[in-house]
Amino acid sequence: MAITMSSSIFELFEKNNEIRLSILKKSGLEIGKDIMGTMTNILFFAYVSGTIPALLLYFKNASPLGFTLSMNLSVELARALAGGIGIVLTIPITLYISIFFIKRKQAKL
Repeated sequence: MAITMSSSIFELFEKNNEIRLSILKKSGLEIGKDIMGTMTNILFFAYVSGTIPALLLYFKNASPLGFTLSMNLSVELARALAGGIGIVLTIPITLYISIFFIKRKQAKL
């Protein structure tokens, strides 16, 4: 995700090296929003679908439904939440690091 964002921002700069940094920031945030939605959904469903084998084992061993769901789904939801927070934090960090390097590149021009 960070590579996609930074390469998009650098490509915008390469196409027009006179572009203002405020426009690059706005473009970077829009790119980040687009990526964030899909990545968060993929992450959530990957973690939740990863619990299916464990759920089947619990059910096969006659574990109660409440215990099985609380043990498996709560852990996977916590993982998905932590991953989602990581994705959300990656967007501004990548944006500002990319702009830092663009400023350095502008100073050399």
